[in-house]
Amino acid sequence: MDIIVNIIMLNKKMIKAMTVVACAAGLVACTKEKDVKPAGDPDDLKGRITESLTLEKGKTYRLTGSLQVVSPAVLTIEPGVTVVAVDNGEINYILIEQGAKVMAEGTASEPIVLTSEKKESGAWGGLHICGRAHSNRAPKPGESLTSEIGNA
Repeated sequence: MDIIVNIIMLNKKMIKAMTVVACAAGLVACTKEKDVKPAGDPDDLKGRITESLTLEKGKTYRLTGSLQVVSPAVLTIEPGVTVVAVDNGEINYILIEQGAKVMAEGTASEPIVLTSEKKESGAWGGLHICGRAHSNRAPKPGESLTSEIGNA
C-alpha cells in the first residue's frame, strides 16, 4: 500500500513540475504579432511596421518579404530612395493598411524607384494602399504614373 501511495504522490509532483515548465515555456515563446518589427539589416524591409519609419534620401533598400504598415504608423519615403524587391521566391509587396499612411514625393532629379531584381512584369507584388478611396487613378487630372517594366 505504501508503494502505491508513493507512486501517486510522485505522479502528482511530476504533473505539477511539468505544468510549471509548460507554462514557463509558453510565456517565453509567445509574442504578439502586432509587436513584431523588422529584424536584421536595417536596409532590409520585411514584417509589420507598427511605428513610423523613414526610408532615407538617396539610399537603396531591399524588400525581402511582405512589408505591412499598420495604423497609426507612417511610412515616409524620401526623394531619391530606391526599393528593390529581392528575387527570393516570396511574393514581396508593400501594404499600407487602412489608417496607416505612406508619405512619398520624389522629384524629377531624385525619383523614388520601386523595382525588382528580376526585370519582368509581375516580378513583385507592388504597393497596395488600403484606404477608402473610390479609384486607383493618378492624384490629379493630367498627371500620370510611370512604370519602368512594361506597364506593370
